[in-house]
Amino acid sequence: MENDNRRKGSRVKLDVFVGETTGGRYFVPLAADLSEDGVLLEFPRGLDMPFCGDSIIEMSLPGIKHLVWARCKLLRREKRGFFETRALRFINIAPADRQKIRYFIHRRSGQA
Repeated sequence: MENDNRRKGSRVKLDVFVGETTGGRYFVPLAADLSEDGVLLEFPRGLDMPFCGDSIIEMSLPGIKHLVWARCKLLRREKRGFFETRALRFINIAPADRQKIRYFIHRRSGQA
C-alpha cells in the first residue's frame, strides 16, 4: 500500500504474542514492533487468515500489569519468506491503553 499508511511515530521492537480476532476467528500472531499508532504482526504463511479490514487485538506488554485492547484497521499485508506480516493501525483504543503503550515505548527506547 502507499507510504502514507506507514506509521510515522517511534517504534520499538517487540517479541510478544498477541490475541487477534479477525473475520470471526481467533489467531495468536507475534507482535514484531509497536508504535503509539499501531502494531506489526508476523505469522507463518498458510494459516488461512482472512483478509478483513478490521480486527480486535489484545496484548500483554512486558512490565505492564493489564492487557491492552484495541480495534485495528489493516493497512497492509506482505509476504516475507515463510512469514507474512500485517500492519495494523489502532482506530479505537481506550486512552488508558494508549497511555500504557506510550509508557512502554518511552521506557523501551530509553526516553523514560
